[in-house]
Amino acid sequence: MNLTLSDNRSLRLTTLCVLYVSQGMPDGFVRTGLQTYLIAHGATLAEVSHVIALVGWPWAVKWVWGPVIDRFSYSSLGRRRPWILGAQFFMGLSLASMLFIPNLSDNIRLLGAIVLLVNCFSSLQDVAIDALAIDLLPENERGITNGFMFASSYLGSFLGGAVVGGILLKSGVPAAVACEMLILLVIAMFPIMFRERRGDAFIVPRRFTSAGSVAEESHGSIRHTLVLLKQAFSRRASILAGLLAASALVATSAHLVFWPVYVQRELNWTSEAFLRMQGTYVPVVGLVGAALGGFAASWLGARWAVVVSLLGLALCWFLYALGANWWDDTRVVMTLFLAVGCLTSFFQVTLFALFMGICWSSVAATQFSAYMALLNVSGSIGAMLAGRVSQRSELIFAFAMLGCFQLAMIALVVMMGAKTATEVAE
Repeated sequence: MNLTLSDNRSLRLTTLCVLYVSQGMPDGFVRTGLQTYLIAHGATLAEVSHVIALVGWPWAVKWVWGPVIDRFSYSSLGRRRPWILGAQFFMGLSLASMLFIPNLSDNIRLLGAIVLLVNCFSSLQDVAIDALAIDLLPENERGITNGFMFASSYLGSFLGGAVVGGILLKSGVPAAVACEMLILLVIAMFPIMFRERRGDAFIVPRRFTSAGSVAEESHGSIRHTLVLLKQAFSRRASILAGLLAASALVATSAHLVFWPVYVQRELNWTSEAFLRMQGTYVPVVGLVGAALGGFAASWLGARWAVVVSLLGLALCWFLYALGANWWDDTRVVMTLFLAVGCLTSFFQVTLFALFMGICWSSVAATQFSAYMALLNVSGSIGAMLAGRVSQRSELIFAFAMLGCFQLAMIALVVMMGAKTATEVAE
């Protein structure tokens, strides 16, 4: 039986999807499980927003890992396996350090440092997994595999949020950390047991390569890439796309910080009820939104699909503001929250399609990574700004402003023009 990823399609697809499960776990655990736990244990809104904001920053600069991973590689273990295994090991080690914090809600700065560290290693793993996929996937497999990988990240969010987060609420930190480390260990068995290509070693490396000729070629390639990137980002569509990416998730990220606090403290939702909604139902509607977003991008075109998603999100924010008198109705709150979750996923998928159409083919990977980094920056900005909103009157005003903000973003999309891809063609 062939157990190398390069020669076994089913094994290749399974391994990439399983690895992407681990991508969603830290985010789901922090944004859902840990956030709910901190709120239940008396952490302030500013403290919660501080911790959530630290999730996004390592992802905003994850592109710096690319040259490092390409420059240094264990040839005997495979080009990407050592980085994936190393990242998973240090993710587990960082999570284990939470066991030494006596009270999470009383040690927010230390907890924030651990959250930052975990996501640094998670972002490293993400770059290595994407590089592995680029190395191994033939062109005819990339579409379907990316779809499955994106769906797998939602499964990871469910495991980190609903499962590990539920254990955190019911049994405490040690049980939750042990559960997450066990899941990571099971996931790590895939890159441990299965080699990238024939001839790769399983565990013990025979040599570490950093050949001079390869390094010189890489350095030359990096210089050339930087020149091309400067040219690519000087185009109008590229600049507008950067502005769109830097503002894209501000509204939805802010909502995911200030609204859970208000729902649980002012509307008297139990932590378990909110965790069930955000940790279980949101990943489901997110999958639906992702599928609809992909279909819409193909049917309407990426640009107009983005406009539709922004209109939908703006409508949700205005309904939040106008329906303040119905916030006590659980069905209203849940419907709006799940609608935002579905539309957020729809929005992100359509953005991916839009950005891919703007990227130059010769620097597409680096240019696309830059847009993804700006998306993460926008999420962290939204989380930080959310710490300023707490009162009911402030919330109504905030929702109205979020709606206006989403409508203003449509102007960026429209100004890109109908032929964004050809506008930046080489």
